[in-house]
Amino acid sequence: MRAVHLPDDLWRLLIDDFDAGVLILDANRLVVYANAAAADLLDYPPGDVIGLDVEDFLALCQSERLDLHRLRSDLAANNIPAGQVYSVTTVRRRLSVQVVSLTIGEEHRIAFILRSLSHWRAELIAQRTLNEMYGPLTFASDYAETLLHRLESRRDEDDELRDLARISYASLRQATDVWEALRRLDLTGAWALPASAFDAIQLEDALFDAWQELAARDGSGFPILHLEQPDQIPPVSGAPQLLHVGLCALLDGAAARLKKRSHLIVHMENRLSYLQIGVTAGPPGSILQPHLFDDLPFVITEQVVIHHGGRIWFDNDSAAPACCFSLPVWMADS
Repeated sequence: MRAVHLPDDLWRLLIDDFDAGVLILDANRLVVYANAAAADLLDYPPGDVIGLDVEDFLALCQSERLDLHRLRSDLAANNIPAGQVYSVTTVRRRLSVQVVSLTIGEEHRIAFILRSLSHWRAELIAQRTLNEMYGPLTFASDYAETLLHRLESRRDEDDELRDLARISYASLRQATDVWEALRRLDLTGAWALPASAFDAIQLEDALFDAWQELAARDGSGFPILHLEQPDQIPPVSGAPQLLHVGLCALLDGAAARLKKRSHLIVHMENRLSYLQIGVTAGPPGSILQPHLFDDLPFVITEQVVIHHGGRIWFDNDSAAPACCFSLPVWMADS
């Protein structure tokens, strides 16, 4: 660990308003100071954090999860590599822990810098839910589809039974589509991407890739995609995997609201610093409504667009109602 020299009491001024949690440990590895952010991350009253020792802190973390064993071993050996960051989990949170050596006045101290990575219990519950949903949903959907095909091929069957099978299949298919949208988002793990992970993306190519994935899933049942754009369209700034998730959710949600035999029309305009995109339906039209951003999978698209620094809205003033959004244009020095 590389030591940082600070005058007496200066560290208190520096860490009180620091946005990360900071624990200061003395030579005996007792917590002698903690800012409010650290207390919040550890779910302790601020005064109760003072006096904890390093073992108390480690005991707050879930044993045998992530880097806890390595952090414990490195602390015991007093061998913390410079800039090393460890991931640990408490009861409610997943934290990154950076250990820094300080010299404050004449005394040697250790600082733990804590940052929240996620609410890991919610993350694990979501992952388990997605995994548990997959088998029953796909089985029921396949079974309902087979039943519907058999009923439709036998015209002498009861119309009411055929209608019930059709409704069951449509409902299961809708649930499966939502599962696929959530699963696609979960697999990216991209919500905490730094700006350096963004790249120049040709939006027309990204849209076509998303359409291809959905068309491969649905075959000829997925609407045709028409792109309307100027000859020269600059790339947008985006995280490729995450933008793909948002575009899949957008096209999937729009397709589900099309009338039969309609197709998707995507219109792009270059507004210099950003691209403006509108998604609407070709004749005979769609049932797109202003409240669609309250529903899955459009809420995924909304969050992805906002994450990229864009805006998203519903245009009901034009002749054809459209879902519109904007994305920043890629700058060479961004």
